[in-house]
Amino acid sequence: MEGNRWKIGFWVIALGGWVFLSPASPSFAQGPPGAAEGYAIQRIEVTKTESGPRVSIEGSKSFEYTVFRLANPLRVVIELPEAKLGKLAGPMEVRDGTIGVIQNRQLESPQMRGARIEIGLEQMVEYDVIPEGNFLYLNFGKPAIPLPPVAKEMEKKEEPRKETIPSPVKPLMKAKSLRGVDVSAKPEGIEVGLKGDGPIPDYNSFQLARPTRLAVDLPKMTNASGKANINVGNQLLKEIRIGQHPDKIRVVFVFPEAKIPPYQLAKEEDQLKLILGETRKEAPAAEKAPPVEPPKPVQVAQALPQGKQEAAPPPAPAPEKAVVKEEKATPVEPPKPIQVADPPRAKEQAPAAPPVQERPPVKEEKTPPPPEPKSAEPEKAAVGAYKGTKISLDFKDADIHNIFRLIAEVSNLNIITSEDVKGKITIRLVNVPWDQALEVILATKNLIKTEEGNVLRITTIETLRKEREEKQKEEETLLKNRDTKVKLEEPARKIVKLSFANVTDLQKMLMEKEKEGKGFLSPQGTIKADTRTNTLIIQDVRSNLEEIEQLIRELDSPTPQVLIEARVVQATTTFARAIGVQWGGSFNQTGTTAWGLTGNNPTAAAGWGFTPNQAGPSASTQLIMPSNFVVNFPASTTNTPSGGMGVSFGKLTGNLVNLDLRLQLGETDGSTKVIARPKLATLDNQEAHVKQGEKIPYETTSQAGTQVQFIDAVLQLKVKPHVTPNGSILMTVKINRDARGSFRSPVNQVPSIDTREAETQVLVNDGETLVIGGIYETEQQETETGIPWLMKIPVLGWLFKSQEKLSVKKELLIFLTPTVIQKKSEA
Repeated sequence: MEGNRWKIGFWVIALGGWVFLSPASPSFAQGPPGAAEGYAIQRIEVTKTESGPRVSIEGSKSFEYTVFRLANPLRVVIELPEAKLGKLAGPMEVRDGTIGVIQNRQLESPQMRGARIEIGLEQMVEYDVIPEGNFLYLNFGKPAIPLPPVAKEMEKKEEPRKETIPSPVKPLMKAKSLRGVDVSAKPEGIEVGLKGDGPIPDYNSFQLARPTRLAVDLPKMTNASGKANINVGNQLLKEIRIGQHPDKIRVVFVFPEAKIPPYQLAKEEDQLKLILGETRKEAPAAEKAPPVEPPKPVQVAQALPQGKQEAAPPPAPAPEKAVVKEEKATPVEPPKPIQVADPPRAKEQAPAAPPVQERPPVKEEKTPPPPEPKSAEPEKAAVGAYKGTKISLDFKDADIHNIFRLIAEVSNLNIITSEDVKGKITIRLVNVPWDQALEVILATKNLIKTEEGNVLRITTIETLRKEREEKQKEEETLLKNRDTKVKLEEPARKIVKLSFANVTDLQKMLMEKEKEGKGFLSPQGTIKADTRTNTLIIQDVRSNLEEIEQLIRELDSPTPQVLIEARVVQATTTFARAIGVQWGGSFNQTGTTAWGLTGNNPTAAAGWGFTPNQAGPSASTQLIMPSNFVVNFPASTTNTPSGGMGVSFGKLTGNLVNLDLRLQLGETDGSTKVIARPKLATLDNQEAHVKQGEKIPYETTSQAGTQVQFIDAVLQLKVKPHVTPNGSILMTVKINRDARGSFRSPVNQVPSIDTREAETQVLVNDGETLVIGGIYETEQQETETGIPWLMKIPVLGWLFKSQEKLSVKKELLIFLTPTVIQKKSEA
């Protein structure tokens, strides 16, 4: 019997199986069209053949199935709708170098009822699927990496045996506690290992927001590591938190940035590993399995996990993502056989298989395999627009619900379809993000999606439009019913006295757009204002009357008062110094003419060098000071009052000689400080001003005669405050301080005005002092007056020059301090 089966399989393989193979080693699925519902899986066994291990699944009847491959961890998944595993449920340990552990699960969720068999692979191998009656065979190729010597010896020993003997099933003890957490840095990222006291059976991962975190739940496990918080301090991972719950432990990974870095979750023996960062690894080259041609057309799908994105996690019964139906929707039909290819190598893109078409029966002769198709160029998706894991889809006449199930598996989303989503699709997409593939499928089938959290609802555009129209009609009906009820309701009257708001302004606001039907009142409502008592008289239906009264109470609130205090500080510092010199001389012989260093002075007798009316031999011997000097540079008295010191020398016998020297020095040092503090209070959004000063009079002459005019020299503050909802104060401020200037016009002596002004708009916190402006002015003067060349002589040059220095510093600062009076009183 077994030999006949192999003969049939050999000729089927030889006839054209190469058509259905690609370098990515896709899997095949096929089921009879009339498979019976509700059947039992009677046997699952693993045998060894020359080409590699073989998994046999026997059912009580012929059955439908779906086979596809997933990565991270690498496994082949077989879904059997409506199948019962019975005692076969549980893990089967093989460990033959190709197959690791086979997980047999019974699923009873709304998304999937039946059995799921997950064949864990220890390395990348090719496989094919052969259905025969109520049997399903999965033939796996030899591993690309040679088996260890022990495995080879076992293989040699088993070669003489012709009968297929099922491998023993070893029960595995599931992990019940978390023993430790290992963190290790890798060149491409960081790796975290959650180590249990046995194989970790199931886990559920999901993302948390505010802040962004990744949580992993381990059901029916306890924390035996003795750690609740592990500080990592890496640029990819900040810390790890472990929390104990009654039915699970939750491991939370906290990241330093708001965005979760690329990660992968994988189970390895007794560890669950989280790999953060770039985790691209080149898959080993696998030998190709012998070509097999199933009797019916197949469908192909290829999943390409992206290095920077999370691959689909191993599914578990509870958190499994699948396509489900809305209420009143027809149940999803069991997926037809499909073909799903492996993820290709990260650095090399494997060629995708072409769409398979039905072939007529052929004779039993060897047919050479067709040439392999060239790799298709990836579709150029908009960079940044799609960020999903890249997949490849190659389907012919595939049920659209099966496509959505595959996308749900890759995207880790829950997908719900309405009952009008149906039909088949033929599609070929190579290496495109799953979200872009979903958009293409939706656009092709005239569908639309709405997303809430991790639930994706898919429906037709027409259905969504009808739903919105129905919702709009319901709202319009409710409004019409309300209007009808309002028209039939008897109006009531309410008198509202206002304390702070202006009754006329409030009446105008409430009745605004009343004629257009957009006001606050109903068609029967009226509002009258009594300005004498500041009262509103409102008449309207009771349901509307309460809302209007509540609105008036909120608007009739006290207007905040603001106290603004300003300080204008003006400081002036003056320093002046002056040095001057005067000297000269005269002499007189015996005549009446006196001579000085400045030349002939014929009027000496009139008082140049001697006492008046004394000349000639009878002149008096009384010495007098001369009236002019050869060097006459006295100290300036414009800015400094100067002191002086003089010395005179004379000879009274013989010829009269007179020498005169005067030295003048003066210095002034002064400071002036003026502080003005205007203060005023005003209401919110009301401008106020205060001023103080004098009016300076001056005379003007015109045809009407002489008139007296005035110029203002005042200190003035103008301000308009606005209190913001958060307590800050926005102010428009103008401050000016005018004073009498030192200059007067030659005509009518009109005085000048020194003006200092600041105008600005500032935002200040309540009670905060702010400097809104400042002026700093410095004046430096240094003047030397003297005789050219002689004044430059060192030391002696001071006999031929005078010097004056002046330094004036002026500083003006303006401070503002606003305070909300109302808030202060409440505090």
